[in-house]
Amino acid sequence: MTSSSSHATVEEMAQILQVTPSKLAQLRYKGGGPPFLRLGRQIRYPLDKFDAWEKDNILIRTDTRFIPTER
Repeated sequence: MTSSSSHATVEEMAQILQVTPSKLAQLRYKGGGPPFLRLGRQIRYPLDKFDAWEKDNILIRTDTRFIPTER
């Protein structure tokens, strides 16, 4: 992880989720991805918020409709 182990870079989060960095960019634009911070021109993903997001997005069946909760 980064020097601040409480946050992940775009590349690290892409590796965790097994997607490309451009897919993360799409999720940031469209919504539905993990929570992130914009620090100037840098994007960071707080790992504690990622853990909560991941738990909130667990589905039991593939035909379950996901309705995001507001935070």
